[in-house]
Amino acid sequence: LRAAGFIEGVNFRQQATNTAGKRPDFTFMLPQGLELNMDVKFPIDNYLRHLEAATEPERAVAATAFLRDVRSRVKEITTREYIDPDRTVDHVLLFIPNESIYAFIHENDPELLDRALAQRVVLCSPSTLFAVLAVVRHSMRNFLFERTSDEILECLTRFVKQWDKFAENVDKVGR
Repeated sequence: LRAAGFIEGVNFRQQATNTAGKRPDFTFMLPQGLELNMDVKFPIDNYLRHLEAATEPERAVAATAFLRDVRSRVKEITTREYIDPDRTVDHVLLFIPNESIYAFIHENDPELLDRALAQRVVLCSPSTLFAVLAVVRHSMRNFLFERTSDEILECLTRFVKQWDKFAENVDKVGR
């Protein structure tokens, strides 16, 4: 997160309890008080068994169990109340800790990504998380720029009104 330019307490909170009493691993602050939650707990045991298996049948059993674990994790996240229409965006991030694990999931269960998205869960590897965070950072910058622009326009509008009053009074004095 630091590499993406994020500062704890400014751009994100770690292990903060939300209004539903749940504790996502990370909560990213977005414009207009919205939040984006991310869960980083990931079922890796069966993936490691797959890598360490001595025979192809053992590898296949471990791979099937791992993909089942991932599908279960996606389903579990949807029940954690990490999505609240009043205060969060309508998706939650699930961090996958390794690019090779991310690739393995896509190669061995291509429908999992679509299934997760249908449940409003976005699977993020380290590199895709960096891209998501870049979009979050850019949206915050644009929001702040827009808000600053609005404040400047408001000040200019007040200035024009005051200037018009001043000009009227100068005209009165001149007459």
